[in-house]
Amino acid sequence: MLPLTVELLALPEAVAGVRRMVEGDDVRLCVSELLTNVIRHVGEGTPVTVRVAAAQGGRTRVAVTDPDPRVWPVLQVAADDAESGRGLALLDALAARWGVDQGPYGKTVWCELGAGRWSSGNRGCQDAGMTQIIKGGNLPLSGEPMRVAVVRRSGGPEAPKVDAAALLVDADGKARGRGDLVFYNQPEHAGSAVRLLGEAQGEEGVVADWLEIDPGRIEDSVERVVVAASCDGGTFGEVEDLYVRAVSATTGAQLALYAVEDATTETAILLGEFYRRNGGWKFRAVGQGYDSGLPALATDFGFSAAEDEADDEDEQGPEAAPEAPVAVPAPTPAPALVAVDKADVPVPYSGAPVAAPLGRLNALPAEFGPEFPYVEYQGDGKEDVETGLTLPRGFIAVDVVKKGAGHLDIVTLTVRKRRWRQVMRSRMDDLRGVGVLHHDGQSPLRLRVDTRGRWMIRLRPVSTLRPFDGPVEGYGPDVLAYTGDETGVRFRFEGDEDKKGYFGVAAHRKGGHWEYRFSRRDRGRGKGDLPRGPRLLVVEADGAWSMEPRPGGSGGFWSRSGR
Repeated sequence: MLPLTVELLALPEAVAGVRRMVEGDDVRLCVSELLTNVIRHVGEGTPVTVRVAAAQGGRTRVAVTDPDPRVWPVLQVAADDAESGRGLALLDALAARWGVDQGPYGKTVWCELGAGRWSSGNRGCQDAGMTQIIKGGNLPLSGEPMRVAVVRRSGGPEAPKVDAAALLVDADGKARGRGDLVFYNQPEHAGSAVRLLGEAQGEEGVVADWLEIDPGRIEDSVERVVVAASCDGGTFGEVEDLYVRAVSATTGAQLALYAVEDATTETAILLGEFYRRNGGWKFRAVGQGYDSGLPALATDFGFSAAEDEADDEDEQGPEAAPEAPVAVPAPTPAPALVAVDKADVPVPYSGAPVAAPLGRLNALPAEFGPEFPYVEYQGDGKEDVETGLTLPRGFIAVDVVKKGAGHLDIVTLTVRKRRWRQVMRSRMDDLRGVGVLHHDGQSPLRLRVDTRGRWMIRLRPVSTLRPFDGPVEGYGPDVLAYTGDETGVRFRFEGDEDKKGYFGVAAHRKGGHWEYRFSRRDRGRGKGDLPRGPRLLVVEADGAWSMEPRPGGSGGFWSRSGR
């Protein structure tokens, strides 16, 4: 009987119980798959609410709500011999449509079944109302050639610059090589019919970047075409009326439309994806944002723009002498930490400014961060640090010393002591590094240090950071001040003691917005580019590294200088 609402714990034995409460094989299958997905990916025993109700068009709507908004269901293509991974594929095949509704304290995964379900014979006959979907929803397509627009309203010459991109990925969700990214520096795919047509201006400030996609000419090894947008000079929270729209290349009829309504600090957004299903194609509205730009979005699909370094060697010519090994600084031993008696309530463990401050070492503008005396805090294990400092808005540098092995995680806290912004994360032993935080200037600064063993943190102005105005070397996390023009960069990462680990550089601009500029895993060399300063360059590294500006200036893979 409908409607049905059941609150229960997501346990294997509960699945059978709910199946007995509903009618129809398809409804039972969808209830089973949605509950099983919670058990596997959120956790057994998670409290959930199951709802089965009538929907428009004579359909039946099945919805399962759980309290974790972060873990989203991912549609996968399972191998023939795989023992799992077919649940959402089955739901996708059964449902007329399905999607995810996300809230601040949970999410609802839903599907609609029964009357009104589209078949392969009428997929090209949807009207415009049926083709506009919400985040998480999907639509079947006819497979005809399409033009896809990333549309927004221009806010004038000072508004952020938005660029469209497409990424072709295989059945494992990975890009096969550098050529699988179609964007402003690589506007056409060599093997599949995907290309960037350019920008068009419309009435009342409407701007669209157009892509052309012909599903019938896409290589068999490509399972999905991901459509994304990146934002330069601002965030998508500053972009008005952003949406993605697919139309028929022959008739102009609308095939799909998804409007982004919840953008905030993102500098890249995965708008949607065209994917194969049962011999045809479908479109899904995704709306997943990234605060770290198009490079980070592409990295999530296994994409790497790093050129391992045959390119750098070739620039020197065959007669060039072998390059001398880079002198890598040895890790500085962590100083002994002083045991501090702590009160029953959180207090600053040390309020004494460090003697002999370094003074200004770079040309960062004064508005990048406040000037103040250095302050140190010490502790042991996981601690919340109530600094009592109410400083003006801006960046603050954080020196970190950790004794011994174990993961370290430092974040800022809200007034209610909830995690807010990442300061540093590292798995290095006997760590000595530099991180950075952006303070809102409104409330006393609070930090949480989560690690094993003794630690010390020191707060200091960003005006005392090392400048990046020539070759630099480091070991572990660091922050550099960059105030130059757009430039290319060479980097080398030596890795940890096993010649493995992660190395990445993110460029932060005033206000706290940032984007990754380059990254790699494991030991090696590469090159990238930096935007015009002033920026803070936040280095994440699990070992020794070095960077230097590239001769001849800009021209890296992500650089816009060639546009």
